[in-house]
Amino acid sequence: MQIVQNHYNAVYEVKYNGSVLGKKHFMDFVERRVKRELRSQTARKNKNISISVGISGGKDSSVTLYLLNKIYKNRRDVNIKADYIIKMINYFKIRKKSVISLMRVKDPSRYGIASIAGKKVLSVVEKPEKPETNYALPAFYIFEKKIFNYMKYDELTPAINDFIMAGNDVYYYLIRNSDWVSIGRSENYYKILRKTYNYSERNLKK
Repeated sequence: MQIVQNHYNAVYEVKYNGSVLGKKHFMDFVERRVKRELRSQTARKNKNISISVGISGGKDSSVTLYLLNKIYKNRRDVNIKADYIIKMINYFKIRKKSVISLMRVKDPSRYGIASIAGKKVLSVVEKPEKPETNYALPAFYIFEKKIFNYMKYDELTPAINDFIMAGNDVYYYLIRNSDWVSIGRSENYYKILRKTYNYSERNLKK
């Protein structure tokens, strides 16, 4: 195993080449690879680039937005926007109640799962061994402020469930599984960047 030494503790192992990276090297490693992927995706276009990012407020989407802003902050021809959140905000304005996104998945035991009736969410549970539905929580949420009264856990899902059990209405907005990918691992950043770029390019041609 190749060890990259620095004054930070090692935080990430690059499985395909055996390197162990400290904090600074890891940040540089991710940023370099994201830049390389962005260059390959935008090489065909000299201007009017649009990149859609689903911002959930979590660390993964926040890091993605941070990197995109850092890389493109001096490019006036690049438009970075939140996609599903905009639609969900409009839905929230109509309902005037909390809204969470859901998507159908093939392996629901890997996700937080919701039980629904009509347009409402009846309950949610984190990674159940025997899921009652295949409606997963892809972590796009818009809540009323009183959700903070239920934040007593490390995970958000139990807090959402307590919120619902207390009699608060929560509606759902269904998204396509093909429009979502987890970026909890650095290698998945390339998938989401590729998907958002291709999605944006198609819409620019309309």
